Amino acid sequence: MRGQISLDLLMAVLATIIVLGTFAVVADDIQDNYREMYVQNQLKKVSSELSGFLTATNALNDIRFSTELKVPIIYYKDTKAKPNITIDADQNTINVYVVLDGKTISQETQFARSPNAVINYDFESRTLKVEKIA
Repeated sequence: MRGQISLDLLMAVLATIIVLGTFAVVADDIQDNYREMYVQNQLKKVSSELSGFLTATNALNDIRFSTELKVPIIYYKDTKAKPNITIDADQNTINVYVVLDGKTISQETQFARSPNAVINYDFESRTLKVEKIA
């Protein structure tokens, strides 16, 4: 009888440890997904701002100008990341992405572009520059 109580207690403790371990793994996975969605939302905001900025420069068709936009930093866990930006002038798309913990998270957006606008992005200063040469 004494041995039976010890075996039942051992099985109950073991089952409790397994259930709590499973909850910890699920909670960690949920937290990682939340962090990735947070970064994705930041990238959506940045790409939307860049798209609006580039599209707004089309309103100035008949004049020469140069304008710049500072691209915000992306926050992830306890770090700050500079977003990389790829602009495809032929397809009129902006791809904003970051590489965090070995994983690339990206967001692509369309924009309208004037054919005589020159677009440059400086990664170090995080500055997007548009010059119109018409």
